[in-house]
Amino acid sequence: MLVCLDLNDGSLLWETKFSIGNADTMINGSLGEEAYVVSASGGGRFSVNCYSAENGSKKWDGSNRWPKDNHGGHMSRPVIVEGRVYVRPAYFDLESGKKLGNDQPVQEGGCSTYSATKSMIIFRSSDLCLWDPLDDKEISRWDRLRPDCWLSTIPADGMILSPEGGGGCSCGKWMETSIGFIPENSEKGRGIH
Repeated sequence: MLVCLDLNDGSLLWETKFSIGNADTMINGSLGEEAYVVSASGGGRFSVNCYSAENGSKKWDGSNRWPKDNHGGHMSRPVIVEGRVYVRPAYFDLESGKKLGNDQPVQEGGCSTYSATKSMIIFRSSDLCLWDPLDDKEISRWDRLRPDCWLSTIPADGMILSPEGGGGCSCGKWMETSIGFIPENSEKGRGIH
């Protein structure tokens, strides 16, 4: 059962039955842009279901294969950004559910998930990486900067804060430092520095 409660008093706003397919690995949800998206992970696939945040009615469902069955490749959660839903490595149109691509970068080795801002997806692919899916699809990589095994890098109020996450890790050559990034003034009004 999917349930929506009033944030102020806890009263029931709506509830709906839902079926999400094989979920023997994990279930995740994300709320944004008037939609609630649930991804279930199991049997080598992600089942992705989108519901109206207003009344709980089902809008669409889709699926895609895991990029791998270990180190977080089978545990990706839905991220909603600018009318798209990302469930690595695929992304879908939030309104229609149409699969728009299957080329979201996946992590190389190590554990990882991802977070996002309106203009980039932040993830760990051994090193700290930023990917702008709406621009040139190039990955910006900071060699030897290592978020923790599940991702400690946080976008916050125009900055990206990346606390050290490799201390005690025996899997690399990490600098073991915390770092903060601020926006760069550029013609596009985007960029990290």
